[in-house]
Amino acid sequence: MKKMFMTTVALVALGSTVALADSMNLGWACRTSANNGNASTNNVDPTAGGTVDCNDPGQFTGTRRIIASFKNTSTLLAWGGTTVRITVLVYQTPIPDYWNVSAAGCRAGSLTAPSTLVGAASCTNPYTIAPVDPQGQTNQESVAVDAANGRIRYEADHFRNTTQVDIPPPVSAGGYIANNIGFTVDAVGPDLNSCAGCDVPACIILDQVDYFSLTEKRSITTPELRGFITWVDPYCRIPDPTRGATWGAVKALYR
Repeated sequence: MKKMFMTTVALVALGSTVALADSMNLGWACRTSANNGNASTNNVDPTAGGTVDCNDPGQFTGTRRIIASFKNTSTLLAWGGTTVRITVLVYQTPIPDYWNVSAAGCRAGSLTAPSTLVGAASCTNPYTIAPVDPQGQTNQESVAVDAANGRIRYEADHFRNTTQVDIPPPVSAGGYIANNIGFTVDAVGPDLNSCAGCDVPACIILDQVDYFSLTEKRSITTPELRGFITWVDPYCRIPDPTRGATWGAVKALYR
């Protein structure tokens, strides 16, 4: 059933994209109008303003959540899942070890989404809407690191395996969770200081959110409040146009 569902979605994606006045947001917390200006929602600075050694394992362990959310303006019947596309621009080339989250990188597996989405305050988790899917959920993701150009591309399909539900326009302040990506902020690898570069600034951009049923897919590329977050530097530096599609995505953030 799982393979059938994803095959159907792939066919729908070829010929049934619907353009609506929907919107999306990205934050280190579920972004709302109330916390949109909060520093902790927009930027993470593990250097504590330069006063903390970025490779001190006692300063930052655990996982931060990168929360991609969306707001639909009309009900989607039999909704079954989402696709999220994110670009990370790292302002050092070649990419430092800390940001090399590829399968062969120093911090392999540090950027990933859980199989079951966890909640986020002020956002509605559509994957827990009743009836709960007895077959659970599936997350299929890919992480591609362009080390020479300091760029990371993250894409994930997250879907209910067999049971779909209707999702009306959200009533929660933050809308619906599209994906809740875990970013492990531990700066060290197998040996102390082995993954240097956590103090290198980065801009994390939400390029697109798709949400879909078996018969329809809706794509969102327009942020409602903000479609990017930052690491160390509170400003998202506009990259050189040679970095491709990200140029247009970043320019759109400042419209």
